[in-house]
Amino acid sequence: PFSSDDLKVVFELFISQLAGLADADGPSFRRYFYLLERLAIVKSFVPMIDLKCDDLVRNLFEKLFESISENHSIRVSKHMLDILGTCLEEVDHIGQPL
Repeated sequence: PFSSDDLKVVFELFISQLAGLADADGPSFRRYFYLLERLAIVKSFVPMIDLKCDDLVRNLFEKLFESISENHSIRVSKHMLDILGTCLEEVDHIGQPL
């Protein structure tokens, strides 16, 4: 029902929103955490792997690594690791930049 270009735009939006996780004390953190949790549970980034969006996968990894800190709860890091682990399981070949 969606074109590849439409899906890429959605993934870009998800990834950009995950940057909000960097501020664990921010007023919108709970919303960003909810998004992270749902994306992890539903394994929402698997179609991104299937579309061969290597640049988006790299951006996802970078955004999550930039956002995580020792101020986060174990639940935050667990969901981030779930997303990253799922991506690594699904990818056929890991490119050098990643």
